[in-house]
Amino acid sequence: MGRELHWFKKRRHTTSRPDGTFAFSLRSTKGEHWLAASAPGYSALAADSQLVRGKQERNFVLKRLPKTGQAVAGIVADEHNKPIAGARVEAFTPRVGFNSSFSMETGRYYFPGPDRVDTTDEQGRFRIVDLPTDQVQLNITSKHRWINDTNYAVEEGLIIQMSGSGEPGVIQCRVVDSATKQPPKTASDVRIVPRYETTIYKCAPDSGTFRLPRELTLGESYVLYVYAKGYAIASANLKSVPADSTEFTDIKLKPKPALRGKLIDADTGKPIAAAPIVYGIADHMSYIEWSSLPKYADGYHSLEFVQHDVSTATGEFWFAEPGSGSRGLIIVFVDGYQRLMLYPRDRRLDEATGQLIVKLKRESAINGVVRINGKLAPNTSVSVSGGDAIGMTNMYESVRTDANGKFRYGRLTPGNYHVSSGPYTHVAKLEKGQTLTVNLGEDLGPIRIHGKAEPNATISLSPHFRWDYTHFQTNTDANGKYEIAGLKAGTYGVYLGSIANGYSWQRTTEIVVKADGQKIDLLPKPSAKPAKPAAKKENEKQ
Repeated sequence: MGRELHWFKKRRHTTSRPDGTFAFSLRSTKGEHWLAASAPGYSALAADSQLVRGKQERNFVLKRLPKTGQAVAGIVADEHNKPIAGARVEAFTPRVGFNSSFSMETGRYYFPGPDRVDTTDEQGRFRIVDLPTDQVQLNITSKHRWINDTNYAVEEGLIIQMSGSGEPGVIQCRVVDSATKQPPKTASDVRIVPRYETTIYKCAPDSGTFRLPRELTLGESYVLYVYAKGYAIASANLKSVPADSTEFTDIKLKPKPALRGKLIDADTGKPIAAAPIVYGIADHMSYIEWSSLPKYADGYHSLEFVQHDVSTATGEFWFAEPGSGSRGLIIVFVDGYQRLMLYPRDRRLDEATGQLIVKLKRESAINGVVRINGKLAPNTSVSVSGGDAIGMTNMYESVRTDANGKFRYGRLTPGNYHVSSGPYTHVAKLEKGQTLTVNLGEDLGPIRIHGKAEPNATISLSPHFRWDYTHFQTNTDANGKYEIAGLKAGTYGVYLGSIANGYSWQRTTEIVVKADGQKIDLLPKPSAKPAKPAAKKENEKQ
């Protein structure tokens, strides 16, 4: 069972009985469980549907495969055609399709049954047998070498070339003042951050030297960013050298005053300590993911020169800025206060000290309970959207209800929000410093409807009349049946959609809800057949 590669860590296997039947017993249906079947000499088949509680049946009809051509074999070599020994080669189902607004790639699943994996010998040869498809995706790994996962035909005689030297190396440099050619006097304040990372490293204060504490691939390039107090941002693209090398590339720093700031409570003026703060140039930034803010790094997000700091006991922090005229966006996300994105145009400096004073306002918050089908819903996700007035798309984090179905969602600014959990979406208007109670699943309407639509589809109903509930959502089962409760009489817009077998579809319609128990089928209307042409009269034939 499983689907994508990392989901298969909890795979379970069973063997069919002589009559072909099998059984699985699952303790939980949380998450997605995918069944697949295979047998020697037959094609593999996956059941592309989610399991639910209770007894159910999943049947597989396997097709017999031809006796030849069911092995993939070849040689793994380096860029100079020298065989690579000890490379691990693993075969998965081929990745098919493409990603777009209406489709999604599928594949790269484990084959049912045993893992299809081999290790290359001294001549770089590998062979993987018992493959139930005519194509596979191969994942090939070898220390200090790499190659992208790619689809290959199931055949003999493949020659696969990997990049990389196959030897270890290190990245090392020396941080110096561009004028004195000596380590900066503030070397203890130097922050060295590799691309794609948030880890901050220090250089040796006496010599300014630095070595990245990990084994890399010899000859490959790595990007380092250097943020030093009193200097402009510096970056360098360095090639790794042998571990015993005495070569240290100089990274030269040019003087520039640091952006020094202080974080204070807007009401009391008292400093805010231990607050995480993020800095970055936001010229190309259009959205922010609040849940992943602690992991923001160069190369992964649209911010450039991403820096992380934590305010001191006196609320102070600092960041290095570019030597050019660019200035960074400052993002603060602290419990008890409104989330903040401070743009350069909104900076306010203290005239006496030159410090940037950042005032945090007390949060607005939403709390309440979630009920689904009338029962309190523990450990249920609650999400919030909307409420942004500065043009930046906010991808808000979600919270979960506690054992009693209660939730609290804080650190919000005043504004209009949509609160969603389970099948419900509810509007919420927050005032400054307000804690608003929103109970999802209460004050519902008395009407339950049911009917049929496409199988395994998502259905969202939006009332075309004023109501605090803006959306109701459900899914059809494998037979296309659906049911949704808590509605009021009136007109609703309906969205239907699904992603299956790599393709997506969506359509909209409108329904009128009148009475409890009403059956409303949402199947697409059949297209009208073109009218038959009228028979020509006898004199028209001439």
